[in-house]
Amino acid sequence: LVIPKGAREPEGAWEFVRFVQSQKGMELLCLGQKKHSPLAVVSDEFWREHENPSIRLFYELAKSPSAQAPPKLGIWPEYSAEMNNAFDRIQRGADVRTALRDVVKRMQPKLDDELALRRARQEERR
Repeated sequence: LVIPKGAREPEGAWEFVRFVQSQKGMELLCLGQKKHSPLAVVSDEFWREHENPSIRLFYELAKSPSAQAPPKLGIWPEYSAEMNNAFDRIQRGADVRTALRDVVKRMQPKLDDELALRRARQEERR
């Protein structure tokens, strides 16, 4: 959530951001979206009111040490699409090593560029 520069009511916007980031606000949002809560501690009321009888399972799976999320990379959607294309090619009979080598050939320079940009930004902040 952000408050755009020049917002007509920045105080009201800040109040909204604070509410959504509170336990009550976050739980209301998650109930409305029918999602599990990202909070470490969830109220009994949230569990009682949630429409999904399996919501605790999803919450526990998300907290599991085995849970993984996609890396926070700008190129991730493109990399994911490249991997899906490689998978499709392999299913149609392409050589696995060749298909994966093609992904690396296309994506490694983009990853190198993104990592270099991140390093440059970190240096600027110092």
